[in-house]
Amino acid sequence: MKSVINQAWFGVVMVCGVSALGAVPQVEAQSTQSVPTVQIPGSDATAQNQSKLQKSRRGVRQSIVLTKKSRRPMPRRAADETPPQIDRLTPTPGIWIVDNIGVPEILIGFTEAVTVPTGAISAWTVGGGAVTNFATSYDSLTNILTVSFASPIRDDRLTVVVDYSVTDSAGNELDGEIADPLNAVLPSGDGIRGGQAVFRINILQGDANRDGVVDAPGVPGALPSIVGDDRFDSRADLNVDGVVNAKDVGIFRLAEGRTLPATDGVSPIVTAIFPTPTGGLLGDLDKITVGFNEAVADDRVTLRTCFLVGGNDVIFLPIFSAPSVSGISIDYFFLPALPQCGTYTINISNALADSSGELLVTPTAPPMVTGLIPPPAPTLNAHTTLTTATSVTITGSAPGATSVELSCPTGVFTIPLTNNAFGYARHCTPGNLHRLPP
Repeated sequence: MKSVINQAWFGVVMVCGVSALGAVPQVEAQSTQSVPTVQIPGSDATAQNQSKLQKSRRGVRQSIVLTKKSRRPMPRRAADETPPQIDRLTPTPGIWIVDNIGVPEILIGFTEAVTVPTGAISAWTVGGGAVTNFATSYDSLTNILTVSFASPIRDDRLTVVVDYSVTDSAGNELDGEIADPLNAVLPSGDGIRGGQAVFRINILQGDANRDGVVDAPGVPGALPSIVGDDRFDSRADLNVDGVVNAKDVGIFRLAEGRTLPATDGVSPIVTAIFPTPTGGLLGDLDKITVGFNEAVADDRVTLRTCFLVGGNDVIFLPIFSAPSVSGISIDYFFLPALPQCGTYTINISNALADSSGELLVTPTAPPMVTGLIPPPAPTLNAHTTLTTATSVTITGSAPGATSVELSCPTGVFTIPLTNNAFGYARHCTPGNLHRLPP
């Protein structure tokens, strides 16, 4: 923690290394998360100190992006900053597939032209695990990605994940979040670059009432009927041809007794995050720990299931993840550590699931952690406010702080505290009347 004391005639407040020029009160205790500033009259600060200060101010203003290949910060272009989203999905979100075909392919439409790298699409089922035998093709005219399975997915709960490694021509990552994977509302996203899109589709031939068990046809009562008839029931139209007839009865009879693979019916939720969003960062951020109400399956944990969003929507990816032995927490590690002096939104993907296949319910509002907690206000000890002396000594205290910055028109100097106290002497221009903050 560091603190700031400012003087009206100079008017520079340092906030996380960025100066904000302008008039400030005669004496003001300004809380920041940067090195605090105490301003004193003109001194013989060297050009080197001035150069260091200028570089610091420039550096923090430059936004960075982390590429998939490297954690090296890269300057971000200021052109197109609108991320792509998913705006179409076939099968239609929220419907069950109850025909005798299953799901041979999925069509995913985007709001603009995108690049879909290898590994951006993954799929798994509750009953069969990872689905790896599929091909993808992209139509640049319609911006539709087709995911074709080697054989149709049948009688299972299918989960498809579209990763935010999908980007537009400007490099903006997919804004993909889907709050409810089983009943997706499109377009996807929360308005900020990044976020996995997770879709779940239930597939069970003959399940007219969509309860996961083929135990009652739900068809005879609608026999025969077509769309528009009073007795027509779309749920009984198992092959979705607009007619309820003997074909639908046959689809049911061939599947009678089948069930969807069972889950435990309880979705995991996030119960804890460390560092705690309300506690503030006490140092640079090198690890996020996410806790759950139940164990999360190891095979659903990847480096892409959690990331941080910093200032200017900069995405920070972990370099390593480690589920606990019990599975009720995951550690995500960041290297290099992220500066304490920042605010970070924690994005947790609902691609995570428990061992039964129930998907994670993510927090309604993404949690945030920050080190921008107001530090203790420093105080100056009694001293002369007008002097012609060639040496000026400033002393004071800042309980709980580690250092203060002494600032004058020609330089900024960091002074450590000893037992919560600081002191500093500076040479001043001879023959001048110097005014110090009271």
